[in-house]
Amino acid sequence: WRFTLTVKVPTVKAPTLKQISPTTGRTLSGTAFTAQLNVAGAHGKVTFTQLTGAQVMTVSSSGKVSAPDTLAAATYTVTGTAKDRTGDSCKWTFTLVVAA
Repeated sequence: WRFTLTVKVPTVKAPTLKQISPTTGRTLSGTAFTAQLNVAGAHGKVTFTQLTGAQVMTVSSSGKVSAPDTLAAATYTVTGTAKDRTGDSCKWTFTLVVAA
């Protein structure tokens, strides 16, 4: 008799989400700033999570970046992850330049 065993190794799925513009913003000191993060390749609703960055900038779960008008002239960077309803995810970075 003959016995054949086939073992299938699961393939690692490459992330299908990718951050698209904007990845940077620019504003003047004394001016509040907002922008909307965007990703490509998402299936359904995307949830954004802020992991690191300036505490003075906030990113909502829907991807809205907000900075108050009280920021001093400097460069501020915030990073995090985005995840869609199917579990696909990607990392994102947003840099805000505040000019005097």
